[in-house]
Amino acid sequence: MTGSAHAAFPGSNGLLAFNSNRGDGDFELFTMDGDGSNETPRTDDPAIDRKPVFSPDGTRLAFQSDRDGDVDIYVMDLTDLHGDHLTQITDAPGDDFNPTWSPDGRLIAFNSNRTGDYDVYVAPSNGGDAVRLTNTPGVDSVPVFSPNGRWIAFESSRGQSADLFLMHPDGSDQHPVTRSPGADLNPSWAPNGQRLAFTSDRDGSNDIWTISSRGGGARNLITDPANDHFDDRNAAWSPDGRQIAFASNRDGDFDIYSMRANGKRPVQLTDNPATESIPDWQPLPRGASTR
Repeated sequence: MTGSAHAAFPGSNGLLAFNSNRGDGDFELFTMDGDGSNETPRTDDPAIDRKPVFSPDGTRLAFQSDRDGDVDIYVMDLTDLHGDHLTQITDAPGDDFNPTWSPDGRLIAFNSNRTGDYDVYVAPSNGGDAVRLTNTPGVDSVPVFSPNGRWIAFESSRGQSADLFLMHPDGSDQHPVTRSPGADLNPSWAPNGQRLAFTSDRDGSNDIWTISSRGGGARNLITDPANDHFDDRNAAWSPDGRQIAFASNRDGDFDIYSMRANGKRPVQLTDNPATESIPDWQPLPRGASTR
């Protein structure tokens, strides 16, 4: 099940997707330009729609929603402006969270509690039987394929704290990347596959860190003392590798920000009295022009 290396990375940056509970209070999906302009709602449903993630070709969004009762994984085409025509990818007892695409677009990995514990599964991106990849006590969650498709990074609480792990897409060779007394969460691959961005509270509050995908060289990107006590989370590397989007409550509520990949020059992209989080960057579709 190893994915091909025909990913759209590295490439040009397209839209940013995120979820927000602005308006009536339930979470919907939105997109905006990378500078925060042209915010556009993508779903409008009484259900809770969260965790949007772009397909490798930038034309579709996978996300999680409880519109069918429990939480399942869905896919929508970006030409579907309001999410009226969806493909339901999972439909099993229990809840399925945190979808991620393989670089060739054929598979979607996710985590599920369908058998009791939260484990990582993979299923065809057009729907079909899911294959369980992890089977350990604790929570295995937030899987993310590497740009070359050879690895899946994920967070796991199988030890004394939550750490980042890697495994092959068939579930083999599961091993830790971090061993921290704090909680290391929400991995995001750099487009070149050499580093992972993640959320960690190892310095006392949630900050955005990076680490070599081989382990070692962990670095806190939030170095401004004025910001190091806020909750920064949900890092998402841009397709060109130059920026990292993230969510932060440094303005009072959670908004979307971006910064250079070295942590410099953070810019607030949304400013809404609501919770806006879990950004994902669109690989610019082929033939599309930048603004």
